[in-house]
Amino acid sequence: MRPYPDELLRSLRHSMREVVIPAIEEPWPRYVAKAIEKLLEHLELRALHEERFLSEDIEELDELFEWLKVSFTEPPLASSITLSAWCRVRAPGDPGRGDALRGEGEATPQSGLQALNEANEARRRHLVAAIEAMDEAEHDDALRSSIAECRNHVRAYLRRELDRDVLLARPTFMSFGPPVARGESAGS
Repeated sequence: MRPYPDELLRSLRHSMREVVIPAIEEPWPRYVAKAIEKLLEHLELRALHEERFLSEDIEELDELFEWLKVSFTEPPLASSITLSAWCRVRAPGDPGRGDALRGEGEATPQSGLQALNEANEARRRHLVAAIEAMDEAEHDDALRSSIAECRNHVRAYLRRELDRDVLLARPTFMSFGPPVARGESAGS
């Protein structure tokens, strides 16, 4: 349905930036209006990219889990009880899991944002469990170098995920501050 959410948000931002903010003379309300304009930009970017980013994130997490599962079940990591236990817990989206996150009823952009968020959060919890398992297994000196390689794969995923998140969050990195009250210095 037109106008699309990103078009509405862009129009609201334009009105804030070109009409409302210039008409505000008081410093504090002007600051608040600028902050609102930045949040509208953030919402516009989310409307444009969030579903695609969540889908990419889910796909990358599924690939990472497959890689970790193979790594955790091969020597020397296969000797770790905690890593073996992580492998026995089916990952969200695993076809045999039966949680409707993969296969029939898979979370896709067509499923809607809520289903994508739920699928993504379930995978993130599974990633936390993998990291905790690696933390525990790393106490074994014989496993340390193999664990380091696994951590590098996790870090590479996290870097890509962070790059996506920064694009969405950048508008909220406000380069202006609230006005300083009279009689106060910026450092106090």
